[in-house]
Amino acid sequence: MTDLYSTMVPCDVIPCSLENFEVLQHVLSVESKRLEDEEELDLCLEIEYIDGELFIYAENFGDDSLPENVCSAIGRLLRLSGKEFLEFGYSQASSRIMINSHGGGVFRIYNNGTLVHPEIVWPS
Repeated sequence: MTDLYSTMVPCDVIPCSLENFEVLQHVLSVESKRLEDEEELDLCLEIEYIDGELFIYAENFGDDSLPENVCSAIGRLLRLSGKEFLEFGYSQASSRIMINSHGGGVFRIYNNGTLVHPEIVWPS
């Protein structure tokens, strides 16, 4: 049996108040419940509040996308903190070496709540 691993970490933290952290915590709770009810993948997104800063990560990131409500809530915190975007890196690996078993990438959540992947153009 093959085990699949996928992690996601931010390239920075977001300064925020405890109140705004709790708002995001509520959004994540509601969205996780919705996904569970619809029998979709678990959100697996974790947030930590440390000394006035928000740290967002996922130890088991099943996909390279996030629900719109979550991105909007993160975008709001970015606007409040004066940041344009928060960039995340993610990795995907398998316990078995086989074709296309490892990879990863980056994406950004902008302060308007949009999630954007970079456009990769290979030279011809």
